[in-house]
This record gives sequence, structure tokens and C-alpha cells, in this order.
Amino acid sequence: MLMRPGNDRPYPQNDLSYLAFLVTAYRNLHQLQLAYDIAQTDSRRHEVQGFLDEVPILADLPLAMQIDVLAEVWARHNAKRVYRASLLDGAVLYAACREATDTFGADPGLVRLYLKGGTRDLDIRLDRWTYHHLQTLYQRWWRTFDPGGVHSPLDLEDYPPRMVEPLEAARELTEVSPKLEQNLGGLLNPAEIRHYVALLSAAGDRP
Repeated sequence: MLMRPGNDRPYPQNDLSYLAFLVTAYRNLHQLQLAYDIAQTDSRRHEVQGFLDEVPILADLPLAMQIDVLAEVWARHNAKRVYRASLLDGAVLYAACREATDTFGADPGLVRLYLKGGTRDLDIRLDRWTYHHLQTLYQRWWRTFDPGGVHSPLDLEDYPPRMVEPLEAARELTEVSPKLEQNLGGLLNPAEIRHYVALLSAAGDRP
């Protein structure tokens, strides 16, 4: 589980947080699949947006790397042991909640489709209550850190290096983690994990 620095309340390990991770994973994996399929027949660059484009300092990170980072943070969130959240964790949680909320607001039917492929039977309705609480999930947990306003390392000078370093390291990623399949465990079903891990490996550093 992820514990915010200076606080003993973990990021909620509930249906809402799972929904945010699941919707974000599917949205971005499908984007990657589309880009990869198009690239097989069209050599022109196909621009796609990833969920971390909501965080200016990470907006240039290739989509495959964004998904890899999402999986890493999911694994830390889903673990039984306690991890002290870094600014990278905060950025991913912030952006995942934004992605899930935007998807929910634009197409609830798509969210229902994603839920069918998940690993959990969620005890929530896709209604206004869920939308509102999903929209405010991150802010209620870490109100003082707004990743949407972070454009460069200069914006992070007030934070200790141990919190900043994972975020800066993520900006330099060029290869997916060898633990990717393990990290996605519990989020997607095993067959889909194997499919998308193979896709991510084939996509390499394509955006």
C-alpha cells in the first residue's frame, strides 16, 4: 500500500481506486495497440496521448513507458507492505484519476466494458456518486501536491530528494521493466497480461 509522506492514511485500497487503475490501463493499452497496428501498414508517425500527458514534466514519456510506470505504481499500491509514496506515485495516481474520470464522463458504457475484463466484481454503481468520488479521490488523499502544475525540476525544489528522484528517473525510461508482467498482476486477467506484455515489448519505445 502507498502511504503519503507525513500521514498515516494509505491511498484507499477500494473499488474506486481499482476502477481508476483499470480504466487507465485499458485506455492506454488500447491506444498502444491501435498505434502498433497502424504502424504495421503505415510508416508515418501516429500520435497518441497517454494518461501522464496530464503531468507536464512527464508528458514526453513514450506511451509504453507510461503504461510501465502505471503498472509499477499499481504493484506498490496493491502490495500488503507499506511504501512511502514518492512524487512519481502521486503523479501517476493523479493522472489515473483524471483519465478514469474523463472516460467515465464521456462514455460510461466504455467503463462498463472495461469492468467486464477486470479481475474484481466491484460493489459500486456507475452513477453520479461514483463519478464525484472518483473525481476527488486523489485530492482527498494528497491535497498539497498538484502534479498538473509541475513543469520542470525547479517546481520540485521544496521536496526532499528521496521523493523527487523516482520522478526524475522515470523521465529517462526507454525500456519496459522485466517485472511488468508481475506488476500487472491483480489488475488484468492473466491472458490479457501476456498479450499486452508481448505488445509492449514489440512496441519498444514507440510513443
